[in-house]
Amino acid sequence: MSTWLTNCRLIDGIANRPAVDMAIEICGSKIGRILQSSALETEDVIGADDQIIDLKGKTVMPGLWDSHMHLTFFIHTRQDFAHVPDLAIRGAQRAQDFLESGVTSCRVMGDESGVDFALRDMISRGEFLGPRLVIAGESITTTGGHAYDSSGIECDGPYEVRRAVRQQLKRGADFIKIMMTGGIMGEHEGFGSTQMTPDEVLAATEVAHFAGKHVAAHTGGVHGVEMAILNGVDTVEHCYALDERVAKMLAESGVVCVPTLVVTDSISLYREQGAPEFALRKLEMAREYHRRSFRHVLNTGAKFAVGSDLPAAKVNGVVPTVREMEIMVELGAHPMTVIKGATSCPADICGLGEVVGTLTEGKIADLLIVEGCPCQDMKLLENPVAIMKDGQWIKNLIE
Repeated sequence: MSTWLTNCRLIDGIANRPAVDMAIEICGSKIGRILQSSALETEDVIGADDQIIDLKGKTVMPGLWDSHMHLTFFIHTRQDFAHVPDLAIRGAQRAQDFLESGVTSCRVMGDESGVDFALRDMISRGEFLGPRLVIAGESITTTGGHAYDSSGIECDGPYEVRRAVRQQLKRGADFIKIMMTGGIMGEHEGFGSTQMTPDEVLAATEVAHFAGKHVAAHTGGVHGVEMAILNGVDTVEHCYALDERVAKMLAESGVVCVPTLVVTDSISLYREQGAPEFALRKLEMAREYHRRSFRHVLNTGAKFAVGSDLPAAKVNGVVPTVREMEIMVELGAHPMTVIKGATSCPADICGLGEVVGTLTEGKIADLLIVEGCPCQDMKLLENPVAIMKDGQWIKNLIE
């Protein structure tokens, strides 16, 4: 038995404009046939037991990806005997919150104590409800480098870096995360200060690429982004301070920028959650640099993907993935390019483009249904009327 979604607008994650008056077949966990709705009246395609859902002009689009999130990033956590279970329970809740907001896949960018491994595998086996997780395990940093006191493995020199990367691969990490520069939450570092050396970066990318895994780099400053491009990194994260020259290098190299603009847009959230004053000052300082950097990305045509990196599953009641998409449009990005940055682009980054990320025949049925057209109003994604993952309804408010 199939389910048919009829009379809908389709954003498939590939085309540059929506298709109208479409019918989409859901067969088990997969997308089946995609036809014009009018074909259902003239062709014998619907089975006697098939379910038909008339969407009356609503939009169907791929489930969203968040390309930069953490399960265990909180401003305050327990620091006693219950530290790990506290992280695990709160991380599981965050994963579920993302899924229930329409984020059906997440690239998890470094977490503590194996929480990401456990949740990924439980979700994959159907033992826990959450988004599809693509995980980095613990991030690779330098002695005293960014995140050294949370999810980072401290390394110095290429030999130690190679060993740390291999440790994460041995555990089953899906990709590798390296900390090349300082960031917002480190007290004794600038948000763009360079921390890794080129030989350390190259050591990480070589070992990861030998294993068929991509490398994401935390890069706050322009020097870090340039070093990442020159040493084989696949995605650069944050990019608080880019100039036009390095943005052009990004465009020419094909390296994907994941800007996480919502970080510097959410200063009030950090304040409410009790972030230290040094972090709040850096957020204020970085905000305009950050927005200017993204405009350089847009002006040069560099690739970008949507990621959030907040210490919460909601900002002002909205999942940060969607708020990131709204900010990108506010800064001049084309809505369809932003949608691709939250669907097909991250699936391709993670090597899953043949499986998920677009709505085409044979792909996994991860999808959202929204009123109206998000190409005209991205805020419609704040309240999807239905969410499906692996062909199963997570939410369905369709009358």
